[in-house]
Amino acid sequence: EPTEDGLVSWGAFAKCLLDTGVVTGIVSSFNVVKVLNHIDLDKIAPLKDEFMARGNALTVEVFIVVMKNQFHYIFELVTLFELEREERQLVAQLIDLFEIIDINGNNSMTWEEFTAFLVDQGMSENAPREFDVIRFGDSPIVDEAINHQSSCEKAAYFKHYDKIAFIEQGTKCVKIVTPDLMPHAELRDFTQVPLCTTYIEKEGYVAVSCSDLTISFYDANNGLKLVRRVITKTAQLVMCWSVAAHVLYSADHEGRIFAWDVQRDKAGVSTMRHIQTEDDAAGGASPRGKSTARSLKDRSSSSEGGKTIVMALIELEVLGLLASCGIDRHVMLWDVFSGRLKTALKGHNKGVRCMAFAASSKVLVTGGYDYNLMVWNPYVGTSIHTMKGHTAQIVGIEIIGGMSNQVVSADSDGSVRVWDLGTYQCLQTITVGGILTLRAMVSVPIHKRIFCIDRKLIAYDYLNTGIADQTDESPIIKAFYVARLKVFVSGCSSHVRIWDAVTGAIKCCITHKDSEITDFCIDDRGRKVFIADHSGQTHVYNATTGCLIKRLTSHEQEVSGLIYCPGDKNLITVSWDHSIMVHDESERLPNVWRTATNVHLGDITCLAFSRHLGLVATGATDCVIGIREYERLRTLSFLVGHKSEITALAFVDPLPLLVSADSNGNVAIWSVPSPSGKNHKFVNEVLTRFVNMQSLESSASVNCLDPVYFESDPDENSTQADATFMTGTDATTRMMGTLLLYAGDEDGDLRVWDLSRLLVVADIGPCAPKADWDPRKKDQIDSLYTTETMAHKALSPE
Repeated sequence: EPTEDGLVSWGAFAKCLLDTGVVTGIVSSFNVVKVLNHIDLDKIAPLKDEFMARGNALTVEVFIVVMKNQFHYIFELVTLFELEREERQLVAQLIDLFEIIDINGNNSMTWEEFTAFLVDQGMSENAPREFDVIRFGDSPIVDEAINHQSSCEKAAYFKHYDKIAFIEQGTKCVKIVTPDLMPHAELRDFTQVPLCTTYIEKEGYVAVSCSDLTISFYDANNGLKLVRRVITKTAQLVMCWSVAAHVLYSADHEGRIFAWDVQRDKAGVSTMRHIQTEDDAAGGASPRGKSTARSLKDRSSSSEGGKTIVMALIELEVLGLLASCGIDRHVMLWDVFSGRLKTALKGHNKGVRCMAFAASSKVLVTGGYDYNLMVWNPYVGTSIHTMKGHTAQIVGIEIIGGMSNQVVSADSDGSVRVWDLGTYQCLQTITVGGILTLRAMVSVPIHKRIFCIDRKLIAYDYLNTGIADQTDESPIIKAFYVARLKVFVSGCSSHVRIWDAVTGAIKCCITHKDSEITDFCIDDRGRKVFIADHSGQTHVYNATTGCLIKRLTSHEQEVSGLIYCPGDKNLITVSWDHSIMVHDESERLPNVWRTATNVHLGDITCLAFSRHLGLVATGATDCVIGIREYERLRTLSFLVGHKSEITALAFVDPLPLLVSADSNGNVAIWSVPSPSGKNHKFVNEVLTRFVNMQSLESSASVNCLDPVYFESDPDENSTQADATFMTGTDATTRMMGTLLLYAGDEDGDLRVWDLSRLLVVADIGPCAPKADWDPRKKDQIDSLYTTETMAHKALSPE
């Protein structure tokens, strides 16, 4: 508020901006990548000069300085208002952006890498994401059980009552049906035609406004019994219940908006209160709290020729606002608590008939008689965007799909359009058949359905929800968690999806069209996704944009497994062509450090790697497990004992142990060579084995293994896993540590075995990691002779 001399101090103005959240809202919604994607052409050249002036090789520190200069206005804003937390968040955005673009992690970024990322990011954002798009199709629900007398004038869905109410033209009743279009009830005790209806969730009331100047309240929890009927001075055309303020709002044809205290009405006291505006003050309005109603009168409205008729009211709950629209072409935003006018949104050429608010993106969508949909930021008085396409007055707007950020609109000619509020593109157009004039549309998100309404209710169901209620439509071949980025990665034969572990949203979808995906993994920085396929190819994709980076050297047949080597920037692949490759993934062009051919006589089915032990293990259809040095791929030993195809392998770091499983359900624990050279007395032999039994008569093939080892803590009497999995373990077992084996089988069962006692009996403990090795050593080995010998031995009778 101004001082006595009519001036506003900077401190008061700044406090107002901070209290209303205007500044923090601007800063928190600032996205560096999105702004860069829409950077003006006249700013490209200076930005390029900044790169070239610094040798076209920016470190993360220099990159932050350059970007601060580029976005000086936003950093000046946080400095001006002393928003230290927001400034740290902006710098964190820049650091994260640098790490994303610096795909190889060498702390250097060139202009070419920077611009290539922006192009890829723009392509990935503009590409249609089918998994995130809600589309509609004909519903099996048909309007046959409802007895219609005439066309429907108004309709509303009561979310917390899960019912649809509609009013038919010229009738003196309100009909209520279920979302499956089965009759539920009829409210008939009206002397005149009902005008509108809404649901008051706090009280469980159905409120009905009638042309006889009444508002009636029916108890939905008591057989829709009439509870109270309130007399109004004018007919209330629209109503809206405010969840935030616990107030029922209504509006009339004179542009007045009334707020009703339902609780005091319930007690039998008339509590309509009047809120003064500048225009009302001269009329001697009653003080707040003493009158019987409060009316919010649009100061820019005129009562000439019905131009002030209010057509719709909706609450912007997360913002504490009420929106009203009318024939005067304006959209007014009011404070739901005080009734004060906050702002007026002006832009429509004709009257505004309907509105919808997207809570996720905090935008308001309006439409009406000018055939256009306008998207508004409630904090700004101008439209963000105008979506055109309708050729008749818009009669309904609904927000659908919280994560997909979509809106559906309908016009009187029966054209229903689905829009993306991120790109403002029309995703789908439906022409409603069998109608004269489409009069209303309601959305029933709980049942994933919308209704287009004329004389009958015509239903359309979601073809997909827009929110992934299942991870994939196809069988999932693999899934894992990346703790560094807090994401899950899952994949099927055609694509790999990266999921936000906090929100459950899909962050990226990588579509692989060349051939069926057989395996995939991610690098230690979470920036690259490696995908192997049935044709023998291995592709490298950007984990942020989903764009292809390069292809590695291919195998002759299907790649059956691949593993990333953390810290070495190497990738190990195995194939049905009986070979192993160690790729250098850091170079721009394909490069192979070493290969081993003829490592098995049968197709290689699984792969395991231990950087701690410096070992690579492979299993195949020839029933043999091969153990090799990672540094040269030289054969160290063959493990023979399984009599069927090897299905899974896993090292038990830091113990010199390997776990294996076969298609008959046999699980074996092997002692393997130690990097120190001090091997166990039973090295290369099986220490124990057991069968994954489904019943007394049948077993199930184990498809995946995950051993977990906890070292003992001398200061504690039990380990992290004792309380859950260990029973009756003695002190000696606890001193050796805890070894748990998780196994999943083809029948869908997950089992956990406690193998801690094995460590005591076999006297096996952690070993020192392998040191002084060269992960980039070049070599090429052919193991045909030893492979043939071991394969014959594995298949021979015991």
